[in-house]
Amino acid sequence: MNEWEHFTKHAILGTGRQPFSLPNHQGPLSKLWAQLETPASEEKLLHGAALLTEYRRAGWQPPTHEMQSIPSQPEMLPQCTAKAASSLRMIWQEDNRDIQTRLLREWLYLARTAGQRVPFEMLPPLLDNAKKHKKLWPLLLDTIGQRGHWLAKLNPDWQYFAAEVLGDKDTFTIGSHSARLAYLQQCRATNPPQARELLATSWQQEAAQERQEFLAILWNQLSLADAEFLENCLKDRSQTVRQITAQMLGSLADSRLLKQMLERLSHYIRVKKGRLKPTLEINLPTKYDQKWAQEGIKEKSPSYPKMGEKAWWLCQMLLRVRPSFLLAQLELSAESYLRMLYKTDFADMLYDTLITATKIHRDNLLAITLVKKSKAKDFLNTLSQLAEALPNVERERLLQEYLKSHKSPTWFQMNQIVGLFPGRMSLNLSQRLIAILPQLLKHNKHDSYRNSTLTSLAVVLAPNCYESISQLAAEHFGTEDFVRIYRFRSQMIKEFN
Repeated sequence: MNEWEHFTKHAILGTGRQPFSLPNHQGPLSKLWAQLETPASEEKLLHGAALLTEYRRAGWQPPTHEMQSIPSQPEMLPQCTAKAASSLRMIWQEDNRDIQTRLLREWLYLARTAGQRVPFEMLPPLLDNAKKHKKLWPLLLDTIGQRGHWLAKLNPDWQYFAAEVLGDKDTFTIGSHSARLAYLQQCRATNPPQARELLATSWQQEAAQERQEFLAILWNQLSLADAEFLENCLKDRSQTVRQITAQMLGSLADSRLLKQMLERLSHYIRVKKGRLKPTLEINLPTKYDQKWAQEGIKEKSPSYPKMGEKAWWLCQMLLRVRPSFLLAQLELSAESYLRMLYKTDFADMLYDTLITATKIHRDNLLAITLVKKSKAKDFLNTLSQLAEALPNVERERLLQEYLKSHKSPTWFQMNQIVGLFPGRMSLNLSQRLIAILPQLLKHNKHDSYRNSTLTSLAVVLAPNCYESISQLAAEHFGTEDFVRIYRFRSQMIKEFN
C-alpha cells in the first residue's frame, strides 16, 4: 500500500473507527511530517495529506535503468522510391479517415507486390495506426522491413505487431490479447489442428469475451476434426459461446449435434403432400425445453425483431443449422423451399431467418440462389446481406447480370454497389460503372448520396480506367474530389512500376 492509499483508507473509515498514524517514508517527506505538532488524528490526517499533495506536485526524480538494446538486423528489402514515399505522406494528410485507410491499404499492397518497404520515418505513425486497423496487419508485416519489426519489439504499444508475435508459440501463452488473436488466426490458416490444440490448453482460463473471439477463428477451415473440442464447448457457462458452438456444429456434416437438431426440426417443419402441390407445414414448439439452453437457445424473445416466443424458439433452431442440410432433409431445392415458405403464415420470419442462417454458415451455393431469386427491388439489399457468403468473383458476376437490365441505378443503389467491394473492382465492372456515371451526374445533381458515393467510388474503381474520366471535373460540377482521388491512385500505381 503506498502513502496515498494509506491516507485514503483512513479518510474513508474515519479516524474515530481506526486510529491514524503517519506512514513511514524513506525520503524528505518524513522530516516534514515529523514537524506536525498536532496530536489530533483528524488534523494529522488532513495536514499530512496536504503535505503529501504538495510533495507529489513538486515532482520526483525518475529511476534510471540500464537497458541493452540489440540493434536492428540489416534490411533485406529496398526502400520505396522517393515518389512512392511522397504518395504515402500525402495519404497521411487525407482528412477523410475511411478514404485514408483504403488508400493506405492499396499503397501497402503495391509496396508488397513490388518487394519494397516503408520509409523509416513513416514507421511510427503506421505502427500506431495499425492498432485500430487489423486488416492492415498482413500488408504491414511484409512492408515495414527489419527496422519496423525491431521498433515493434521495443514499444509496448506495438508489441502485438512484432515479427515474433506471429511466429512464436509462446505468444499465445504470454502475449497481449491482440497478439494472441493474431497468432491464433495465422496458426489456424497454416496448421488448423495446432490452433485448436492451443485453444484447448487455455480454454478454461479465458474470459467469456475472449472465448467468443477465439472460437470465431475456428470457422476458418472448420472440419469434423474440430467436433470433439466443440462438443466440450457446449458445456460453456457463456450463452453466446454455446450459441456460436452450436452454429459451428450445425455446419459440420455428420456431427452428432447436427443430426440431433435436424431430427428435432423434423417435428416443426415438414413437407405435406397435397392433392395438387406439396406445401410446407409449420408447427411451432409448444414448450421451452431446458436442454435447448446447451445450444444457446434463449427462452425470452427479444423486443426487436418482434415475434412470439414460440416463433422465436423455432427461429433460433433454424439459425443453428446450415440451411443446405435442412433442405436436403426436406428433399427440396432452394427454389421449391422459397416458393413454399412464401405461402405459409410465417413467410417473413422464415425468409429473414433463411437469409441470416445462410450468412452465418456461409452457404455460398444457397446464397447465389437467394440473390438470383430475389425481387428486382430487393436485389441489391439481398446481395449486400449475403456478400460475405459469396466469393468476390461470384459477387461481381451477379452484379454484372443485374446491371444489364438496370442500366440507370440511383445514387443510393450506386452506394450499395460500392459497399460490396472493400477492395479494388475488376476492369470490366469499373468500365461498366464509369459508363453509367455521366448520365447519373447529369440527371441527379442534388441527391444526398451523390458526394459520398463518388468519393467511395474513387477508391475502388480499377486505376487504369482513369483516363476515361479525366475530363469529368470540367464537365460536371462537384466531381473535383472524385477526380483528385482517382488521379492520385492512377499515379500511385505508376510510381511502383
